[in-house]
Amino acid sequence: MGVAAGIAILAALIHGLVGLVRRPRDRARLAFATASLAAAVAALAASALYTESDMATHVAITKWAFFPASVAWTAAVVWFVAFTAGILPRRFLLTLTAGFASVIVADLMLPRGMLHDTLGTLRPRHVPGGSVMVTVGSSPHTLNIVADALTVVAFGFLCFAVYRLRRLPSRGRARDLALMTTLLAVATLFDGINEYAAGASLSPLYLTQLSFAGVIVAVSLYLRREALRTETDLRRYRTHMDELVEARVRELDEARTRLAEETRERRTTEIALRRRVEELNALQRIAQIFAGRSTLAQALDQATGAIIGLFRASYAHVQLPCGDSTPGETPDDPLASLARRLSAQVMESDVMLVGEAPGWEGLPDEARRSARDAGLAHVVAEPLAAPSGPVGALIIVRETLDDPFTDEERQLVRTVGEALAAVIEIDRLYHRATEQAAAEERQALARDLHDAVTQSLYSAALIAEALPLVWERDPAEGAENLARLRRLVRSALAEMRTLLVELRPTELEAAPLQTLLERLGDALAGQGRLDVAIQVDDGAELPTDVKIAFYRVTQEAFGNVAKYAHATSVGVSVHRAHDGAALSIKDDGCGFDPSAVPRGHMGLRIMDERLKAVGGSLSVTSAPGHGTSIEAVWRAAASPRRPPGTLDT
Repeated sequence: MGVAAGIAILAALIHGLVGLVRRPRDRARLAFATASLAAAVAALAASALYTESDMATHVAITKWAFFPASVAWTAAVVWFVAFTAGILPRRFLLTLTAGFASVIVADLMLPRGMLHDTLGTLRPRHVPGGSVMVTVGSSPHTLNIVADALTVVAFGFLCFAVYRLRRLPSRGRARDLALMTTLLAVATLFDGINEYAAGASLSPLYLTQLSFAGVIVAVSLYLRREALRTETDLRRYRTHMDELVEARVRELDEARTRLAEETRERRTTEIALRRRVEELNALQRIAQIFAGRSTLAQALDQATGAIIGLFRASYAHVQLPCGDSTPGETPDDPLASLARRLSAQVMESDVMLVGEAPGWEGLPDEARRSARDAGLAHVVAEPLAAPSGPVGALIIVRETLDDPFTDEERQLVRTVGEALAAVIEIDRLYHRATEQAAAEERQALARDLHDAVTQSLYSAALIAEALPLVWERDPAEGAENLARLRRLVRSALAEMRTLLVELRPTELEAAPLQTLLERLGDALAGQGRLDVAIQVDDGAELPTDVKIAFYRVTQEAFGNVAKYAHATSVGVSVHRAHDGAALSIKDDGCGFDPSAVPRGHMGLRIMDERLKAVGGSLSVTSAPGHGTSIEAVWRAAASPRRPPGTLDT
């Protein structure tokens, strides 16, 4: 019995400490430690019972130690199996445990416990080995049936657990639990024989304790194998985790390397983007300088300042052909001298030149010495070319030896050069166009003066020179020439006023329509014996564009009358209505056929287009020998315009 008790105590200590040390705590080992401790108490109690000769002491040991320890052993084994198999019907387990606890309480409350209801005599028994054991001839209490029933239920649960485990892949665990259950059943069988067959020749109590010891050993071996399997799984898991950690470390290293590369790329991109923004700001500033410039020289002077800041240069210069250049330089300036020589070279070759100023090939020794004395380092010279030819050169100089012009900066120099060339070319074309327009305007003015005013004044001068002689010879004819002279002077004055109005469009827009038409009438009347009548309704204020259109139509009609009509009278009337206005021009000339107008005569078409531009319409009525009537109508809510070239006749 002592061996069984020692094995049980050792198992209780080992598995109890292991279960408490592990985190989380191993509940299966703690349950088995409890069962082992109960088995140890039962074994020690059995050892005392075998040698005890006093009846009262024998009953007390059975009541207070052996029976409670045996019941606790069974309950603890049930919890151990439940935790080990992972089968935890908590209500069932708690109910079964409560039943075992009730049995223990009943044992403690009965006078002689569960196993001794009626007492007999002490009987010595011989066991293998020659030892003598003392037992009591007695019968158990009736309530002991409850303990036996609970034990049967516990065994049923153990068998159910073994069955469930066999259906899972863990067949080895089911086999170990089946062996434990079998040994436990053998121990319980011998325990029952001890209770109900006290007269057996082989002591069942002795075999019961040996069976309990076998259960403990078997379970310990099972737990040992489980521990070894767990350690193997842990080592495998640790190896797997080490591999995962190593792989993760490699991934982190790769990610850190990629992040460093991305950081460098982002920093490079930010620097490039910042540089691009600075370049765009500088280009915008240059564009603003040229947009708001007063003269090209001032704009180029301001632009070179922006170029110096853009390229971190010490000097920038725009050399124009024929010796022109940006202001602020002196002829004996070494930079200006170098710039002029480089400009001549690149304008001739039409190729960008980049290099070190002191060692530039093609420069005279004097210019090279001047560059060296001035501390010049890197120079870029870009020809400024336009479709019409070279228009100048852009020179940029740096004084830092370790800061040459990069490829991107060279491309930017080319971009700035193209912008400068375009501005210089536009300025040249603008001045050329301005000069051409001024020349054309002077020619047109001279032509108008010759065609109108000069002719009238020449005729007036001839009449004035001959008037005294004609007056002496024939006063009546002299009076007639005097009237003709008055008409010519009046016509010349009207034509001069008309030319002045044409030269100043603001006066044309500001003058009343009646004044404008009267000036045209005076000019027409002075060209021949014509009576011109002008009638404009009072308060006939028209929109400016409509007034100018009526004025141009009248001007064109009077021109046709003077050239082709041979009329003696012309009448002009303007009538204003609430929804528009009407212009009427009638003469008593020779007339014409509107459908047979020669192809080169554009007067009628021009009048029609002018009216359509303001939402008006033109109607021409004429026939050979019956004069001509022109009606121009404008309405505030004009109908859709007709295609150009159609006339109402």
